[in-house]
Amino acid sequence: HDQVEAMTLADRIVVLSAGRIEQVGTPLELYEHPNNLFVAGFIGSPRMNFIEAEIVEAGAASALVRLVTGAVIRCTVDARDARAGDKVTLGMRPEHFRIDAQENLIETTVTFVESLGSTTHAYCAFPAAAQGDGEALTCELDGKTVLCGGDALILSIPPEACYLFDAAGIAFHRHAAMPTRRCNLASAGSAAGGAPASRAAVAPPGEPDLLSALDTLP
Repeated sequence: HDQVEAMTLADRIVVLSAGRIEQVGTPLELYEHPNNLFVAGFIGSPRMNFIEAEIVEAGAASALVRLVTGAVIRCTVDARDARAGDKVTLGMRPEHFRIDAQENLIETTVTFVESLGSTTHAYCAFPAAAQGDGEALTCELDGKTVLCGGDALILSIPPEACYLFDAAGIAFHRHAAMPTRRCNLASAGSAAGGAPASRAAVAPPGEPDLLSALDTLP
């Protein structure tokens, strides 16, 4: 099963890496609160963006991190165990970028644009002046956004939408709220005349399909 199929059909997902269980949870739990870099990069399409950064200030409510350009980004994560100077990785999902805000600004240069109707995917170079040795950021914007290759584009990422990972790739806990109401997917599936929602095991390409692994889970 691929990621999109598992996110769509399953009520719980097991993410596997080299035969090892990285995380078990609902689709939304994996999306909002991935345990580590592997899960964060594996769940979600387009894939999460990652940028190397350094802790400037850290606490239980939030952390400030500095990018290679000197830009400082606030992340609403529990970073009480981090210290100034620690190397971290900032994670940002393409759909969370904004171009009309004034905080957490990241200067980029557009390299390629895909107009998909309802959305526009812009692929951007970071740092803005990078010539093949920087990061390639993907952002998903409103379909009416008109961009061309070579355009300067200042992206903003809300503090509550940031993901942060320590030097070992382990996620700092995000303060993102989770929905409190859950549907009875099995009943809904039966009522609609279809099969009840199932749980799926997700492995990267080249790994065996281990759907049966979930049969042993409580």
